[in-house]
Amino acid sequence: MDVNEIVGRYTPLANDTCCLSCGGAVDKSEVKPGEVCVDLGSGRGTDVLRLAEQVGEKGFVYGIDVTDEMIRKATSTAAKMGVENVKFIQADLEEIPLPEETANLIISNCTLNHVTNKRKVWSEIYRILKNGGRFVISDIYSSEPVPERICQRSGSSGRVLGWFGYP
Repeated sequence: MDVNEIVGRYTPLANDTCCLSCGGAVDKSEVKPGEVCVDLGSGRGTDVLRLAEQVGEKGFVYGIDVTDEMIRKATSTAAKMGVENVKFIQADLEEIPLPEETANLIISNCTLNHVTNKRKVWSEIYRILKNGGRFVISDIYSSEPVPERICQRSGSSGRVLGWFGYP
């Protein structure tokens, strides 16, 4: 999916109440106080705000999203809640504007499946992750195109076709 398709699909949802997440990576992340965290595809910022509370005043959380409207909504929500240890950045995940070895933890929910150049995103994850850092990603993902016959089958979308995990 190219960036324009993503923006077109998700911009109208910025002010909606629907859930845009899958799998709950933040629930599995085992975040620690004082850590620096990054949420790839942060959307309206719900997981970023949850992480911000867990890392506390000595920690920090970045939310990265490609859609301007999601960044506006997330930034507004954080301001209304008085959360100051967060920053929302509009960026393509293939070029994350953070320095090397920034994050103790990177999470992502249902975002990598939309990225065209997945290899580049994995390189970016590696680049911004601190030595000994960890990532928790919940997604529906294929490294190769999914055959049309599977895409068109009723009920196929809910099946696990493979698993990648770290460590």
